[in-house]
Amino acid sequence: MIRQSRATAILATAIFGFLSLARASAGAPVPTVGGLGSAVAYSATSSTFIDLVRSASATATYSSATVYWGGGSSCSGSFMLKFYRKDGSTNLNFIDERGPFSAPGGLADVTLSPPVALNAGDLVGITELGGDNCGAVQMILGGAEQTLQFDGDSGTASISLCDQQDSHLIPETIAVLVRGTGALNRAGIVLGVGSVQGAAGSNFKTSMQLVNPGSQTIDCDLVFHPAGRAASANDPVKGVEIGPGQDIGYPDIVATIGGSGLGSIDVLASSSYAPLVVTRIFNDGGAAGTAGFSEPMVRPGDEFIIESPRTAFLVAPSNFAKTRMNIAVRALSDGATLVFNVINSNGEFAGSATKTYQPDEFDLDSTTTLLPGVPIGNDFTIRVQVTAGKAIVGGVSVDNTTNDTSLQLATRTHF
Repeated sequence: MIRQSRATAILATAIFGFLSLARASAGAPVPTVGGLGSAVAYSATSSTFIDLVRSASATATYSSATVYWGGGSSCSGSFMLKFYRKDGSTNLNFIDERGPFSAPGGLADVTLSPPVALNAGDLVGITELGGDNCGAVQMILGGAEQTLQFDGDSGTASISLCDQQDSHLIPETIAVLVRGTGALNRAGIVLGVGSVQGAAGSNFKTSMQLVNPGSQTIDCDLVFHPAGRAASANDPVKGVEIGPGQDIGYPDIVATIGGSGLGSIDVLASSSYAPLVVTRIFNDGGAAGTAGFSEPMVRPGDEFIIESPRTAFLVAPSNFAKTRMNIAVRALSDGATLVFNVINSNGEFAGSATKTYQPDEFDLDSTTTLLPGVPIGNDFTIRVQVTAGKAIVGGVSVDNTTNDTSLQLATRTHF
């Protein structure tokens, strides 16, 4: 099949810096399956695509969807949405389908009638019906084989991933987002942010740039969740509209939203893809300049989201006499329980601690606070096991003399 390019912290008393994108004003995020994006291509022939990566986030009833459609003219009956359930590691059992739907181009909102009941982990697919003149689903460019493609309509049959005669894997994902009841979905999380006075005379702030590299207007909310408690519907929110190609910058994003101190930020989008987010946590030295680090936005499905029963790793500084370390945790919607096991530089067990976090709670602790009575020294490793729920975990090392910082996000990927 031919493809064409299209549009083509740690700011605590010790210090920290993290951020999150979402929309907390509505409480818990709406369950989703699939996702949207702005860096896209489109298929040149009618096909069926199944997203193998961005599975349903929760067992729920899913009632609406947004499809990013490109090319061609508006046609009646442009696509069908299909839903599958994994059976072991090699089979996808067909659950249900909805449509056909018409696609006028751009971000097309559709209603699933009746709604579709999905289990956590179920998958979404799309079948293009109208041929080349009616356009095609936009594809988010990726770096790994994460979508199963069929030529034509896969029908209602279940699928064996071992039988590749009529299908193949491609390194893109479909720009299809299916939602549960409600209009808001969490597009990403940057673990934590802050605007706070820290140790050793530090003054930490968080700057943010929001960029729309695509051709559709982005409509999203930035929500600040203060540290140390579950997220609340009353948490500060700032609505942001970003036009195609626009770049909006905020030198102190926490103050701009109306918050203070430490916390995390979510970006919740309704019917648009998320912006490109560049976040920097820095010590503001005034005339002496700034020192800090950049922090990525964590999206659903990223390797930085650790879920039960996965284990992730943080590495302690090589010189604890000159460098302090903080550990930041952002639980997701169901909360999380984490076990922190400390391993010394010789590979020997040194101690452990367990902590439970409330839904969407962000917290930042020094290693001495989080691991009371556990000796931790140069080149130690902290193995973080999630025994319940999901969380994002990060470590921030801070130079005691200069307040220079570095960030590492724990990853579920094992090497």
